[in-house]
Amino acid sequence: MLRAIGFKRSAVALGLLLETSFIAIMGIVSGVALALLLCFNLFDSEEFATIDLALVVPWWQVLLIALFAYGASFLMTVIPSRQASGIAIAEALRYE
Repeated sequence: MLRAIGFKRSAVALGLLLETSFIAIMGIVSGVALALLLCFNLFDSEEFATIDLALVVPWWQVLLIALFAYGASFLMTVIPSRQASGIAIAEALRYE
């Protein structure tokens, strides 16, 4: 539909990539934040109170996993966004 209202192919592809990048980043950030919150709550619970443990977060591993997840999401978006931007205007307007 964006092509039908005058957007260029590159603008359609960039829009789809930005949208999925935003969704992927929000999912990764919320997943890491909720996992850390769960860890902190578990270590503060009464079950762990008698054990002398320190919570150490492996930030480099968390960052690498987050980057891998974002990279996989980005790669899985490139092909569909290029296909969507290549649809002819008349075909995009056809509704079946």
